[in-house]
Amino acid sequence: MVKKKQDECTNVYYGIHSQTNEVRSVWVTRDGRMSSGLTQSHYLMPGRDVRDELIIVFGLSDAVSIAPHMLQSDHAKQVIADLEKKAEQMKAAKEAEEEHP
Repeated sequence: MVKKKQDECTNVYYGIHSQTNEVRSVWVTRDGRMSSGLTQSHYLMPGRDVRDELIIVFGLSDAVSIAPHMLQSDHAKQVIADLEKKAEQMKAAKEAEEEHP
């Protein structure tokens, strides 16, 4: 039997950051560590859902999960492109609202 590494990435979540309307990713490891690059790291709280933590801790909405081994697939690229399109629409709507309150 092969022992699985606790720091092995099991899921990558992409979502839209609520303040910047930019697409960002959060990597989740087998031991529950959630990491957004080098800037932010957080362990999943017991009893909490990953998607709730993505909203509360990382400010991500519209989160989608992609398995790490699928990141280069056409489907994953399309999902991320769709999120980026939605983020641009949200950013444009926010800018229009700020110009004409």
